[in-house]
Amino acid sequence: MTANTETELAAVKASLASAEQLVAERDQRIAALERHTETVAKIMNDLLVGNQAAWIEWQHGAGAEAAMTWVEGSLMGVGVPGEDEPWAKEARAWYSANKSDQFPTCFCGRPSNILWMGRGFCSDAHLDQAQAKAKAEVAGKTGLPIFDGKSEDTEGGSCD
Repeated sequence: MTANTETELAAVKASLASAEQLVAERDQRIAALERHTETVAKIMNDLLVGNQAAWIEWQHGAGAEAAMTWVEGSLMGVGVPGEDEPWAKEARAWYSANKSDQFPTCFCGRPSNILWMGRGFCSDAHLDQAQAKAKAEVAGKTGLPIFDGKSEDTEGGSCD
């Protein structure tokens, strides 16, 4: 074997050892992610089943007060919201403010539960207000009225 061949062989062996190390590290990360995924799946299952049990208790058991013991039991690990926390007394606002994938905040500053055109709104009234403003802006930009079915045809044509 020549010196060049031995040098090339040593380089290949070093490269192989490095690749094997990377594969081993990747396999460890995959195993950790699989364990994490299994744990999260179990937590989600238990929360879902707890909510289902609460619903069953409410509909077929001892009623709403007893059903709340199921809900409260599921919160023992993460905690019941404090009375002084923002939106702690408004269920919809609390959910919208604390869910994992929140909508943009409404223009009034409240958490949003309605999404339209990439903007968030906390109520139908605020959505209607934004839609009316958008229509007015479109009418102002084009110089043409928005057809409302009542205006007369000023162009002399027909859409029929």
